[in-house]
Amino acid sequence: MDLILRACLIKNIDKIEEFQIRVNEVNFKLVRVKLESEHKKIVNLFKQMKEQGLINSIIIPKNKRMKEEINKLVKIKQEIRKGIDKIKQIYR
Repeated sequence: MDLILRACLIKNIDKIEEFQIRVNEVNFKLVRVKLESEHKKIVNLFKQMKEQGLINSIIIPKNKRMKEEINKLVKIKQEIRKGIDKIKQIYR
């Protein structure tokens, strides 16, 4: 059984590549690890932004110009998390 998920590669806040990936019994471990690493990149990016004082929280950023970029990152983070959960449910 193949599963098609949306995945993203995050270079920085401006460079985000979105694409679809096919998951099967052969590559599910590799895909899950890669998705988890991209999820950690987003979390670390938010932590860095908070340490630099650019945002107070994800919901209420100090910099209103960054609101769209933050919302995009939050949506991508949620999609990645859903993809990881689907992989865990289907391929145990």
